[in-house]
Amino acid sequence: MGIKLLAPALLLTVAAGCAGMGGSGPLMHGPSPAASAAQGNWPTLTDASFGYSLRYPPGWVQKFDEPAGFHALASRADMTSLLDLAGEDYWLVTEAIPRDPSAGCGEPAEGEADRTDTTLAGLPAKRFVITGTRGSTTQHIFDVIAVRGQTCFSLQLVAGGAIPVDRAQSTLQAIQSSYRLR
Repeated sequence: MGIKLLAPALLLTVAAGCAGMGGSGPLMHGPSPAASAAQGNWPTLTDASFGYSLRYPPGWVQKFDEPAGFHALASRADMTSLLDLAGEDYWLVTEAIPRDPSAGCGEPAEGEADRTDTTLAGLPAKRFVITGTRGSTTQHIFDVIAVRGQTCFSLQLVAGGAIPVDRAQSTLQAIQSSYRLR
């Protein structure tokens, strides 16, 4: 049985540790019109334990849904973990966990990622972007992290290197804009 749970900090650490880091390139600052329009037809993932929901692109398959608050989805049905990520693939993790006062919510260390302010379900949030390589595979890693009370809510999208960073950003923003808290 493989590792199921990769908290944002752990995944970013693994990616950064294995990466010959390059710049992340220019980022799009809004979902593409096609992605926004398509959301209405997208399936909905709902987490009853932490009271959040989001929409994700058709054809994506949920791979993990435990522990409570944790969900991993893949853009290909035959992907079993993030290690199967190829050039045109996406891997999405959404998680809600209690905030650790000493460690925060798994934010990357200074200098590891491009950072921008954003929102998640109306909450102030931070978006972190890293582009690097793992072996011969380039990946774009996007994290969006927000806090409500003592709970961290996060989205992490890992996109294969054949996906242009602006298209990956647009996909993340479409998912992010669908994110709801009850």
